[in-house]
Amino acid sequence: VCPRWLKRKLGAVNNTLRITIFARCLAHHAMELVSLGATACSLALFAGSLQVNKHRWVKDRSLPEALARTQDDNEKLPVVVAQIRRVEFAPGFRGERLKMRVKYGARGQSLKCDSAAFSPELQAWPRDSRLMRSQQDPLACAELGSTFWFLAVSDVEPVIRFTVRKAGLTEHSVAKASIPLIHLKGQGVAELPLYGLSGQRIGKVFVTCEVLRVQQRALVDGLTRNGADRHLAAYLISGTTPIVEGSLIDENTDGSDNTPSTM
Repeated sequence: VCPRWLKRKLGAVNNTLRITIFARCLAHHAMELVSLGATACSLALFAGSLQVNKHRWVKDRSLPEALARTQDDNEKLPVVVAQIRRVEFAPGFRGERLKMRVKYGARGQSLKCDSAAFSPELQAWPRDSRLMRSQQDPLACAELGSTFWFLAVSDVEPVIRFTVRKAGLTEHSVAKASIPLIHLKGQGVAELPLYGLSGQRIGKVFVTCEVLRVQQRALVDGLTRNGADRHLAAYLISGTTPIVEGSLIDENTDGSDNTPSTM
């Protein structure tokens, strides 16, 4: 039989062991938390560095910044001009608050600019179009006439991408379209299908895209006269507006000036 004093002794030893083990566990978890905190801090710093580098990359290719840097009023700047003339959607988009985001460049390295919010309304059929009304549902349409001005740069892929976004506190994309500048013909007018995120066609967008060389003074005067909104990478002019005269650049050639074009 174990004496009581020995039981007390053994109990004290066991308590000491438990406390020691518990303290070691706490220290181990504390080190894990410190390690996780350091990792999270490193990730945050890395993400911040990427954001700063991306902001610098965009700023170096920004049309507003290029205009601010240019000292010669007669210097001609290459610009990419994309105008959204009209959008058409399935009837279910009636009354939705939407925005159009235009991106110049490929995914990952592009310059972007957003339009003002708009809400498409059902297309009104003419009185003498009974046959047309009976054959198809009316479309939800909006006339935008929004013009986006980007600086044309050699290290940005020559493609224009259009994204329809639901406006609000939590914006998200609902449809997309794109066109390489090399595929543009004539005056750059194109009708592009809009595809939803699951690949279904939900509408179309009517656009005009051109690459021009425009004299700086004429460009600044035109943007000012038409109340252009300055964005980080581009200028936006809301509404249909003839802007300035410039020389059209043929994307299929070496980029030399061709016939004058009026936007």
